[in-house]
Order: sequence, then C-alpha cells, then structure tokens
Amino acid sequence: MAGADDLRARRVELDALAGDELLQSGFWGAFRRRLGWRPLPVAVTGAGAAGTALLLCRRTPVGTFVYCPLGPQAETPSGESGAYLDRMARAVRPLLPPAALAVRFDPPWPEERWSGAVRAAPAVQPQSTVIVDLRRDDAALLAAMKPKTRYNVRLSERRGVVVREAGAAGLDGWYRLHRDMARRQGITRHSLRYFSELFATAAVYPGRRPRLLLLMAEYAGEEVAGVVVSLFGRRARYLYGASSDRYRQAMPNYRLQWAAIRLAREAGCHTYDLFGIPRSADPALPMAGLYRMKTGFGGAIVHRAPAYDAVLNRPRYAAFRFAETARARYRYRGRTPGAG
Repeated sequence: MAGADDLRARRVELDALAGDELLQSGFWGAFRRRLGWRPLPVAVTGAGAAGTALLLCRRTPVGTFVYCPLGPQAETPSGESGAYLDRMARAVRPLLPPAALAVRFDPPWPEERWSGAVRAAPAVQPQSTVIVDLRRDDAALLAAMKPKTRYNVRLSERRGVVVREAGAAGLDGWYRLHRDMARRQGITRHSLRYFSELFATAAVYPGRRPRLLLLMAEYAGEEVAGVVVSLFGRRARYLYGASSDRYRQAMPNYRLQWAAIRLAREAGCHTYDLFGIPRSADPALPMAGLYRMKTGFGGAIVHRAPAYDAVLNRPRYAAFRFAETARARYRYRGRTPGAG
C-alpha cells in the first residue's frame, strides 16, 4: 500500500474547484461561509488520483470539524477507497486549523466501488437517490415513468395545477409551506436565513454559479407546494421541497417535479437528481412514501459509498462523536438527509 506521503495537497482559489458537483463548487464554499463555515478549497496530487476537494471547517467545543460534502472530486486507485481518504486527510492536515479532530467525507463514489473498513459516521448527504437521464424528449421521459406517476402528472395538469417560477422574491411564501410541512412530519428544518443566503449568494457570487429555481404550484388560486432546484453545469438537483396539507388530491408535487425536469433539460442539463430516498421500498422505513414517489419518475436508483471519518485526533474525535450521536437521535428522526 502507498505511504502517507504519496499525496500532496495545496490550497487553491474557490473557482479552481472543478466539475459539476454543486456541493464541491466555489459557489457552495462562498455560501457556507455566510453561515459560519470556513471554506478550504484544495488540490490533491499523487497516488495516481489527482483531483480537487472543497473542505468546510467549523469550530466545535472540542475542536474543529472538517466536512467534505460529496467529495473529493477524484478517482481513487483501485481497491483503496478508505485508505485513500485516510491519506488525503493526512495530506491536507497542515492546511487545517491545529485543533482539527477529523475529516468527514461523504464520497460521491458508487457503493460498489467502495473498499476498506467502514468507519461509523452519520451521512449528511443522502446515500441513496434517483437520477433521471434528461437526454430524451417528453414522450420518452413520460414512457419511462411508472404508470401511477405518469397518471398523477397528467391528472395534476387536468385539474388545473399551475407552476410558476417565483425566484427569491417568493421565498417567504415558500418557507411558510416548508415550515408547516416540517411541523407535520416531525422533521428538522433550516432557517429562513439559510435559504435567503443561498439565493443571495447565487445573485452576487462572481465565479461559476448555479441557476436556482424556486418553483411554486398553485391550485384554486392558492400556493400549495414548491421546490428549490439547482442547475449547475450538466447536473440539475432537487434540493428542498414544501407542501401544504390542502388539495393533495390535485397532485401538485408531481406537477412540480415534471416542470423542474423539463426546465432542467431545456437549460442543457443531462441529469436530474431527486436527491434522497430511503434505502429500499420497505413500507416500514421512514419516508416510504418518498421512495414510491421519487422512484416513480423512472430514474436510476444509485447507492453511494458510506460516509467516512478520517480521524486526526482520537481523544477530541471521541468526545465529538459522543455529542453528535446524542444530537442525531433527535435531529434525523424520520428525515432523509440532504444538502448540508
């Protein structure tokens, strides 16, 4: 196995981060900086696996936590996934704050490519998702859907559900639905400031940035559902949703997703990531209804590699994990993680 010094890391500018992964972009680093994180963009070379990574650093009472969302953007040597992440963490160690306790990776790699011992770490990003290939016309996209999904899309159109692009100006109305939905489902939610900063960053970031869509569905003159979608390079992603408990029979969420899929394709995106489903169709799992809805759009089900903690300071890390485990029991009850 290659040694710890076979990788070299150096700090780069945010816009030097490559690829179409939104959460590994300079834009995402700038956005998270507004929320108290310190972005650390790095380039890593050596071991036949050059690439870039956006690391996000945040102080905790026991040390600095470092997080790499859906990164690194690099191909690993065959059969060395976990070992590569350990070596990468050691390579970037000199660039991190002295009190860094670990680097948590939510790798973008498919599960079948993962190798190495799994170090327990709660995933922040969804490990299972559905990705729709957009390189088809409407007829082909509809034909790929499950019959019930295709029926619901057409039903929402027949019943007069209207979708409009609201933009940042529609955040207040969208957030009221999002907040109420979270209360009904007993899940945690981001603050309104989080979403305001997301759209504000997209408006002013000087480098490569996504087009953010805030789509609202109206029925009987009332806003009943909405989605936030990112278009970044060739990838589109459903990030956040909101819905009312009223008029569910009009199927506004199906109309929204269909509108988002078509807009993403028209913008030149090749894939649409529905971003988060339960591991399987087991009806006993939390969010089983979410699985049925998202898989109904005919995309490929993808299982990503597990989250992995490369530990830098074992005593600090042990204290951090103890506190994190207790907090997670509350925070993630019934929730599919995403976009952290």
